[in-house]
Amino acid sequence: MSAMFSIGDAVWVPREKPVSFAPGEVVSTSPLVVQLADKQEEVAEHRLSRRVCHGLGSEDACSLVELNSANLLANVETRYSGADPGGIYTWIGPILLALNPYEALEIYGPEVAAVHRVKKAMAQSRPHPYAVAGHAVRQLRRTGQSQGILISGESGAGKTETAKHVMRYLASGSTAVEERVLGTNPILEAFGNAKTLRNDNSSRFGKLVRLTFDDAGVSQASLSTFLLARSRVTAVPDGERNYHAFYMLANGLPAADPLREKLFLFPGTDFECLKTKVEHDGQLYLSDEQMLEDVRSGFRALGVSAEAEQAIFEVVAGVLWIGNIRFSDSEAGCTLDGVTSEQALKRVVALLKLQGGEEGDAATNLLTLLTESKVRDKVRTLVAGKAGAQRDALARTLYVALFDEIVRIVNGGLSDQGKVNDSADPCIGILDIFGFENMPENSFEQLCINYANERLFQFFLQQVVIQEQEELRHQGIDFSPVEIKDNAGVIHLFEQDKGILHTLNTLTADRLRWVTVDGHDSKADESFCTAVERLTAGRPEPDYQVGQKRGRCSIMADSAEAFLKRSRTSSASGRSSVGGRVSLGRESVASFARGPGDQRRAGPKACFEVKHTAESVVYSAEGFVDKNKDDDAVVRSILSMSQHPLLCKLKDADQQTGPRRRNGACIAAKFQTQVDQLMAELRSWQCHYIRCVKPNDVKEPGTFEAPRVHQQLQVSGMTEVLQLMNQAFPTRVTFSELLARYQPLTGRSAEDWSEGGARVMVESILQLFENNAFEEFGIPPLVAADYALGTSKVFFKVGKMEGLEELRAVCKADPAIASKVSTLFRAELGGRRVGRFKCAFRTVLLLGRILRSRRHYTRTAGMIFGISKALQCTKWWIQRTVVPFRVRRAAAILIQRVARGMLARSARRRAQRSVLMVQRVLRGHRGRQQARARRAAGLRLQSVARGWRARTTAREL
Repeated sequence: MSAMFSIGDAVWVPREKPVSFAPGEVVSTSPLVVQLADKQEEVAEHRLSRRVCHGLGSEDACSLVELNSANLLANVETRYSGADPGGIYTWIGPILLALNPYEALEIYGPEVAAVHRVKKAMAQSRPHPYAVAGHAVRQLRRTGQSQGILISGESGAGKTETAKHVMRYLASGSTAVEERVLGTNPILEAFGNAKTLRNDNSSRFGKLVRLTFDDAGVSQASLSTFLLARSRVTAVPDGERNYHAFYMLANGLPAADPLREKLFLFPGTDFECLKTKVEHDGQLYLSDEQMLEDVRSGFRALGVSAEAEQAIFEVVAGVLWIGNIRFSDSEAGCTLDGVTSEQALKRVVALLKLQGGEEGDAATNLLTLLTESKVRDKVRTLVAGKAGAQRDALARTLYVALFDEIVRIVNGGLSDQGKVNDSADPCIGILDIFGFENMPENSFEQLCINYANERLFQFFLQQVVIQEQEELRHQGIDFSPVEIKDNAGVIHLFEQDKGILHTLNTLTADRLRWVTVDGHDSKADESFCTAVERLTAGRPEPDYQVGQKRGRCSIMADSAEAFLKRSRTSSASGRSSVGGRVSLGRESVASFARGPGDQRRAGPKACFEVKHTAESVVYSAEGFVDKNKDDDAVVRSILSMSQHPLLCKLKDADQQTGPRRRNGACIAAKFQTQVDQLMAELRSWQCHYIRCVKPNDVKEPGTFEAPRVHQQLQVSGMTEVLQLMNQAFPTRVTFSELLARYQPLTGRSAEDWSEGGARVMVESILQLFENNAFEEFGIPPLVAADYALGTSKVFFKVGKMEGLEELRAVCKADPAIASKVSTLFRAELGGRRVGRFKCAFRTVLLLGRILRSRRHYTRTAGMIFGISKALQCTKWWIQRTVVPFRVRRAAAILIQRVARGMLARSARRRAQRSVLMVQRVLRGHRGRQQARARRAAGLRLQSVARGWRARTTAREL
């Protein structure tokens, strides 16, 4: 028996095409059986979702009673299929969901923009890009913090057009700036967009537009771009077109325009880089003539001179003619293939204004650069295949360099006096970046694009959690922080020390040291696959776990049949083959297998599969290393030969760049650095989100393919947003909306409610539900934890608003019950009125007690004040009288002590001098006496001695 569903419950049953979910009704709970449109089916409980029968078509999907993926899809379909042209937009909390209408709608313009400018909050506005832009402007002026508007979605979902609407709203009011900002769109679209199978005007690069505001409006603007798909310049997929700029010049120039002759673009000329095996369907975003006119208008708005414009067109034509240079192998080596190739080579020399040197003329030097290569200081002639690859690399690098120079020109025209606005200034950034891609043939560009989407997806989830918590905090609602799992495992697989990007960059840097001369170097791709295979070989499973298989990488090199056979064998034995090893049960987040892993990948090509957050993508490693090379040695040589004004600027910019590091010539390394810088900038902004979705793949207005839309909602992170909402209060309705819907239950007209009455009515109804007043009508009660009252909204837990809808439906069906409900409501209002009277009476009594207490307090306070004043006076007297006396007495004592000491020392010195004098006199007298006695004794001795000697002498005589 089901614990979640009962008989009669409306549910959704998951289905495949043509619908993602089929409506049904539970007819049995043991077992769980659902009645569908044509049959009954037993369904597992975990596969069912509750279906709402009312409220579909809401402008905010979070106002639905039951919030799940099926109801979200049904709400979006109801709005898209309705008569309201604004139904292509839907709020999902703070996120705007935009479906491509595939037709022009009258829901834009100055009048609509004026309506959104008077709104004070985004919640008061209908879902529209203008509402997001207006909210960003108000937040910028209120907080001074930079704002970001992130527009994402897959190719053909309408990102570019949505970005145009946002920029038109933000730049309106600043006539000169608006003209320049909007003038950049046709320029960037011409040189960076192309027709693909999914989109007639697909952006093959990402861009970030920054608008700086002052009191008058937009003051400055700047532009940053990311990862222009360079492989398209020389290899156009079947059924698609190359960049618009090539067709714009080849087909859009009038026949009488003298520029045609200067660019050698003669009618009927076939260009190899524009050819495909399968032609496109003929549907164009704009005619080539109109696009050329728009580009020239954009250049004029940016202040680009006619000479600079011609210089840009000359480089584009030069790239076209480079593609017409063919090579053939002969006994003499690699040579030009026919007269047409010689003619194309000469026209490239003329368009790029190449100059000859001592070694020969310009054409010979250019041919030498394309057909020869230096290997270990030895010059070797390339084979035709390798020369063609070097020619294609030259064309790609030249076009990318031209695109970068156009971006610099655009930035110079957008900024005031050529000064690009400082990124530290508060601004509004509009990020229009490529969405997740899983093509029939996925290569290097798709790897970089999907890596960037993984980073943006992680940032999106983190920021949505922050904004959701900020909304609850603003409404004054207590909440517990919500933590959700992110895609750190996939990102770690790319960014770890020896991850996919590091391995690719290291291998590319090593390959740049030497050049093969025998055509395409397939061993480089095999080496990359082998290196990726060793990425996690022999390592334990990482600690992180993202979903069930997210972040896993598998290597495929053998045939699809062998892999499918091995898969069936391993499945039958209950084991899975991973990386040549047999693992039981649990799979690692990053593990590897030998086999195609996808039925689309049959053949001997080296492939590897990455299990992204959205879905698994199989990448063909063929040419990966070559596409990652950004070695422009040939281009630098050509720049040194050229006198072309635009190429001279590129040469100066290249010289200022300085020497390259080890990974400096790797596109993946540059792109990873760009993504890191973008993430750092976005983290300092307050971001707003617009998720663009394709309603169908046939580009038909009014057609809604539910499985396709559901898949995009899952990829764009809307499923995670719903999970986040379900953990908090997913259903949120303003007081005014509840008043408009449930006012008939009160038995009073809307005019009877005064200002602020909506909150009183809502509180009354919710109190009746808490009191279980509607139990007799079979309506379950609510508890305080089921809802939360904010400052302007009511927040409900999942499914807890359903009781209000049931009460409304019962009252609408039975007038007697409606009368009883209105009676209960009036009784509740009366009880609230009596409660207010009692509260007022108790307040009056309390005020009386407070007044009496205040009188007693006043007397007590007076006494305390008198005592405190007396204490202060005593303290003052002590400070003014006692303290100075003590100071003077201490000073007198000090003086006396010093004087007495001085007198005592003087008397002692006098007595000491007298004693010394007496001692000196006595010692002198005694010394003189002793001296006289010694002298007398000496004289006596001398007298005796002389007498004795005289007597002795006398005797002798």
